[in-house]
Amino acid sequence: MRGFFDKEEKYMSIYYAIEFEKNTIEKLKQYQLKAKQNSYFGDFVQPETFHITILFCAGDGTDYSRTDYINALDKFSEIYKPKKFEIQLENYGQFHNGGEGSVVWVGVKNSFPLYNIKKNLEQTIRNMNVKIEKSNHKTYTPHITMGYDVKLKEDFNCLFEDNEEITIKSLVLWDSFKANDTHVYNKIHEIYFE
Repeated sequence: MRGFFDKEEKYMSIYYAIEFEKNTIEKLKQYQLKAKQNSYFGDFVQPETFHITILFCAGDGTDYSRTDYINALDKFSEIYKPKKFEIQLENYGQFHNGGEGSVVWVGVKNSFPLYNIKKNLEQTIRNMNVKIEKSNHKTYTPHITMGYDVKLKEDFNCLFEDNEEITIKSLVLWDSFKANDTHVYNKIHEIYFE
């Protein structure tokens, strides 16, 4: 269903993600700055869009109904009653995309609950016969993207361990599109963990 877009907007994607509170975003900005200072170039994401994708549902060129994904999120919450949990940040990683740069990200540890949420959410969506696009990735790697097409300096130390716990309190349904060459992100629906 594309009726909510006007002619100048181009649909991009709809997905479920974990977002962060302000103090965590500030910490992530410092990790992003370190990556920027140790790179030759890159397209770094806006800090207010830092998130961990749980499940990508539909991409460019796919029609979708927001209502279906909202209902699926509510049903997931009703069935599984997810609880708050903690994660920690750990190490930089890269997804090489075949070009000169790569996707640079910060990893998370103690991430088992993220895998569990993904599995249960995916099952809920399938049981409701709502469309999910097949992933291009062989495995799920929970991460927080710092930038795209980034070329890191050869001597950049990707290892770190941050022992501060980050409490995960909710799951959000987002969609995004491009309007007048600007990426626009819409928070559609959110459930809070017990």
